Amino acid sequence: MKIGVSPPNFFNFIDEMWGPHTIDRFASHLNAKLPRYNSLFWNATAEAIDAFTQDWSQENNWLVPPIYLVLRVIKHVIACKASGTLIVPKWTSAVFWPYIFKKDMIYQDYVVDVLEFQKTEGIFMQGSNEKSIFGSERFNSSVLAIRMKA
Repeated sequence: MKIGVSPPNFFNFIDEMWGPHTIDRFASHLNAKLPRYNSLFWNATAEAIDAFTQDWSQENNWLVPPIYLVLRVIKHVIACKASGTLIVPKWTSAVFWPYIFKKDMIYQDYVVDVLEFQKTEGIFMQGSNEKSIFGSERFNSSVLAIRMKA
């Protein structure tokens, strides 16, 4: 389903639809959407370092990984038989694309629903890498919210 206008608070919109999400798997103390989160680096409030060392099966996971980790995230959801919401750009040439859609845009068996957001301002937050397109005016792509249940 395509959604033309990005809601003012993207996380709350998705959380009301597919939540409540219980843990933010790829966050920091600066951008965590939930009290429980996993971080790449140690900080006092992170529940765990390196989300891939955790069992995701008993959680409703909020998943906004770096692009280079999307395929690994999908495979970890499958391995853990987990549920969660994955946020990614709509990049049909990306290596992860066939793990979301089969031919003719048919969902993979573990994909429950997909929402497409064409207005994406406020979905991604600019991080410390000022050259990154995410969260910047240079980002020019629809964003997908993918509900997964393996």
